[in-house]
Parts: sequence; structure tokens; C-alpha cells
Amino acid sequence: MTETQFMNFFNEYLKEQILPTMIGKGLGQYSNPNNRFHNFEQLEQLKKEPREKCLTDLVGKQIVCLYDIMKLWDGKLTPRLNNLFDELIKDIIIYMFLLRGMIKELGMEAKLGGVGSEDWHE
Repeated sequence: MTETQFMNFFNEYLKEQILPTMIGKGLGQYSNPNNRFHNFEQLEQLKKEPREKCLTDLVGKQIVCLYDIMKLWDGKLTPRLNNLFDELIKDIIIYMFLLRGMIKELGMEAKLGGVGSEDWHE
């Protein structure tokens, strides 16, 4: 896949898959109309851990599931497996956007140019 083909795929996937899924799940699974992070904040109260940690625990479950599938995968793609890959990948991407939103809400903007070793120390 060329860079142009990938960027076309990326933009199309965000528009046609990620955004509709995020909107659909945001209407009930992740939030209520007044608070996009409602479910994570409720989990924060139950687990006595920060909502960001609660979110990363949930995305960790998705990553482990994807990892387990990849260990057993023979390289053949069935419609059922394609749907499973798609669901896991979309959920992981959405969780990452939710995490970024939580971090932004804490007053931290995304850093341009990536992370350097100086960013790991106060």
C-alpha cells in the first residue's frame, strides 16, 4: 500500500467506521448526554482508581483478545474473523481517543513532534 493509498484508507476508515461507531457507542455504552466519560467515572468510584486507569484496563482486555487471536491465526481471513478484527480495532482506537480526551480535560495538550526522554521525568 502506498502512502497515498494508506492516507485515503485512513481518512475513509475514520469517517465511515470510527466516527459512526464512536457516536453510536457514545449514546449509551460510554457516556450519558452530559458527560462523555460518565461510565469511566462511575468505574473510578467502584474501583477506587483514576478513570484513565479504568479505561486502560478495559483497552488492555481488547488488546489481549487481539493478541490471542493473532497467536492462533493462520493468515486466512473469514468474514467472522474480519468482523472480529474490525470490532476490536475500532474499540481500541475509540478508547485511545477517549483517553486523549480525558488527558486534555486535565489541561494537558497533545505535544507536537512526539515524546522524548525528557518527557518521562519531572
